[in-house]
Amino acid sequence: MARAKQYQGYPAEFKRMALVRASEEGMTDKKECDELGISTRQFRRWRDEFRLLGDDAFLKKRKERNKIKHLTVYESGPLRQGL
Repeated sequence: MARAKQYQGYPAEFKRMALVRASEEGMTDKKECDELGISTRQFRRWRDEFRLLGDDAFLKKRKERNKIKHLTVYESGPLRQGL
């Protein structure tokens, strides 16, 4: 039987630090990712999550994060805007 793939987990502070460093003048996403040893796709996911959830991004519990993400999308969605 095949083993489940193990994924590298990163602490919230590491993710925030990566986002801050990448936003500095002269720094590119690619350069930051190369320095930290992460994929650009992973970095973009972190950035998208932070843009969507702000300070609530990178919560440890997946259920909490998904609940907040669902509420955020609902509150800004086209159905909600018409109310």
